[in-house]
Amino acid sequence: MTGGFLLKLLIFVVLIVSVVMHELSHGAVADAHGDPTPRLAGRLTWNPLAHLDPIGTIFIILIVFMGFPFFGWAKPVPINPAYFRDYRRGMIAVSIAGPFANFSLMVLCMGILYFMYRFGASAKTTFAAVLAVGVLINFILMFFNLLPIPPLDGSKVLAQFLSWKQQMSYLRMEALGFIILIALLFTGVLSTLLIYAFGGFTWVTKSLFGINFAVFIAQADPTGMMGYALARFFS
Repeated sequence: MTGGFLLKLLIFVVLIVSVVMHELSHGAVADAHGDPTPRLAGRLTWNPLAHLDPIGTIFIILIVFMGFPFFGWAKPVPINPAYFRDYRRGMIAVSIAGPFANFSLMVLCMGILYFMYRFGASAKTTFAAVLAVGVLINFILMFFNLLPIPPLDGSKVLAQFLSWKQQMSYLRMEALGFIILIALLFTGVLSTLLIYAFGGFTWVTKSLFGINFAVFIAQADPTGMMGYALARFFS
């Protein structure tokens, strides 16, 4: 296992890659549905500088390196739904593109870990730790962004199943969304939801691949979250 600072640096890199892929996917799907706005804004790129918000990145650094109890964010990808060939289908596809990208990265990291597990590789390596962190980070990003709180992606999906008048009223809550998220964070509601969601994820992993693979991920995970879920829900 690598040293403390280097491990945090690797976690930071994994987090940045995951956030960039999330935002890039929003833009790529919008472009595929006929909206050139993300491409014209220079957002169809892997360059982190095009996606990262300065203040949000500072919070990401504080979270990773100092354990700051908050959350970071990237710049939202600009879209113009008026270009979509099908407004409702386009909005749903663009909204779920980011969480789906994180789901895909999570599955990729789990797949490589499963390959290592099946061939008897050690979980106590830097590579395994980075993969386990990739699983954890992308699960959190997927779960967090699917919450139906404006302006998160889940709210934009839910809005498409409301009447136009209800949509406008619901999405106008966006100004309060940040306050709601802060309240959920500091009251412990958000962390409780995340713990139970990760418990569900651990149950699925255990059910599909066996308890030994879940333990393998827990051994690789330097954050201890998988181990905590196993001890809390399955001991």
